[in-house]
Amino acid sequence: HTHVTDVSANAYYNTAISWSAENGIVKGVNETTFAPNDPITREQIAVLLYRYAHEENTEDGKLTSFPDAKDISGYALEAMNWAVARGLINGSDGKRLPQDTATRAQIAVILARYLNACSCPPLPMRQAAWGAPQHFPAFGPRQTICSKIELGRNNKP
Repeated sequence: HTHVTDVSANAYYNTAISWSAENGIVKGVNETTFAPNDPITREQIAVLLYRYAHEENTEDGKLTSFPDAKDISGYALEAMNWAVARGLINGSDGKRLPQDTATRAQIAVILARYLNACSCPPLPMRQAAWGAPQHFPAFGPRQTICSKIELGRNNKP
């Protein structure tokens, strides 16, 4: 993320953002801004999980029946299709609410659904410089932790 100007090298989240950017999971809101303190929208969390999963989207048209499908940003359309097809994002009153910010509770539910759907083992942890565990994988780029995602990506039983 060396191109962004709003993430200090000393920020507690710098390592996590760097790892995520290097692995293609996060991008800035533009070429020079990451916006680390901005709230996250429901479509943005779908995009992050979709990029993390490295899973090919085979579900088309899952959003057309929802009245707010037109509100989904172009960059997030494939990811929202994927997330809705897998039951990660359910919404409210028949809407998926892609532009609404997600609460901490909603993020927890979406993450739990994701981890449950892929039968992921616990994430490996690594020690941060200040002693707290880092909650992101400690292994190399593009390596998946979920066997079901790996099997789906490789189309092998």
